[in-house]
Amino acid sequence: MQAQAEERQPDTPQRVIVARTKTTVKKAERSIRIWLEGKRLPRAGFEIGARFFLRQRQDELHLKLHAEGDRRIVSATRALKLNNFEVNRPVLKLDTEIIGRVFEVGEEIEVLFYDGLIVIKKPAKSSVNRLLQMRWVPEKKG
Repeated sequence: MQAQAEERQPDTPQRVIVARTKTTVKKAERSIRIWLEGKRLPRAGFEIGARFFLRQRQDELHLKLHAEGDRRIVSATRALKLNNFEVNRPVLKLDTEIIGRVFEVGEEIEVLFYDGLIVIKKPAKSSVNRLLQMRWVPEKKG
């Protein structure tokens, strides 16, 4: 355990996941898109109007809050029928060619929300699926 702590770079603070969800990459009119909305965004600091940078890191997309970011969180008004009033919700719309470099249309993705950072990646396979993919065959005796 101590060896792992020593391997971590001093400039990369350990982050705590504040929320997690799964969604699907969709086909948009002119590209493919990822759409996230709701209370998970503000938990990670992505409020309406917040600016961020989108970067590809190997097979993941990283969205990092930054005051001078080239993208921003927009709002969507949603009517609540029970109380008969409207609520503004933060919306994260990504429809860029970067998505196509990492994910395919229809692919399920996992979204991890940290404080000031959102990581979008392919979900980790369950241990059962990993065992099935190994196709273990016992050796023949004799």
